[in-house]
Amino acid sequence: MAQNCVTVTKCIVSCLLAGLFGLLSNLFVIIVIVAYRPMGEHITNLYLINQSLIDAGVATFLVLTTLLQVFEAT
Repeated sequence: MAQNCVTVTKCIVSCLLAGLFGLLSNLFVIIVIVAYRPMGEHITNLYLINQSLIDAGVATFLVLTTLLQVFEAT
């Protein structure tokens, strides 16, 4: 039983870390493209911003659902 708790804890921590890393890295991409004006002129970079927004949203939902599962279990 104790080993099962360790496995669940590792899964929760890895989901939180992956979500936070995904959120921060995608926000960084958006900030760089928006802050550096010449990059905002190309249509390809607008697609990159769009994809980064989608990825940041998915990462946010990963963190939120993981936290919701943790607080429901307690």
